[in-house]
Amino acid sequence: MIHLKHSDKVKYLVGNKISPLPLEPFSSIVCEFLNDMSKLLMKDQESKKYPDLISFAFWCRYSNLNKIKTSSIDQNFRIGKGIVFHVTPSNLPINALFSLVFGLLSGNSNIVKLPNKKFKQISLFKSYFNILIKNKKYLPLKYMISLIQYESDDILTKYFSSISNARMIWGGDNTIQKIKKIESKNAVY
Repeated sequence: MIHLKHSDKVKYLVGNKISPLPLEPFSSIVCEFLNDMSKLLMKDQESKKYPDLISFAFWCRYSNLNKIKTSSIDQNFRIGKGIVFHVTPSNLPINALFSLVFGLLSGNSNIVKLPNKKFKQISLFKSYFNILIKNKKYLPLKYMISLIQYESDDILTKYFSSISNARMIWGGDNTIQKIKKIESKNAVY
């Protein structure tokens, strides 16, 4: 278990501890969690005001995840890389959630740098995450998800990169090149 660095500059929306232990891709606990998240979001009246959030919820249904699994996974045994640090765009809140989901589905623990702007979609996801994570069967996922916010800060980006086995960088060419120059454990992109 890694206790993430405390800094007044980082806001932890979800999780300040992360497990470096990977799961197998499309693990049943991850798919069940995402399916339950889908159900909660799709029933919520507030969520229905955000078509992008409802599309995300619809995509996270177990039947869709199973279809993706059967069409994209070969039969060789694999596990995730470990910890993935996601740097997501500041203007697309759902992109951050999809990035997280792809990290989970590939068996990884995830530190996701969210946009600093307050988006209701992120707030709703966070609320339902906090409800679902109280279910004992989802306890292992509690340490696979950290949602953070901080203003652009090279020192913090270096720190999160240094504890990560891979990075998922979303953004323009300048952002990507700047972050690629920062070393990470394995430098996988």
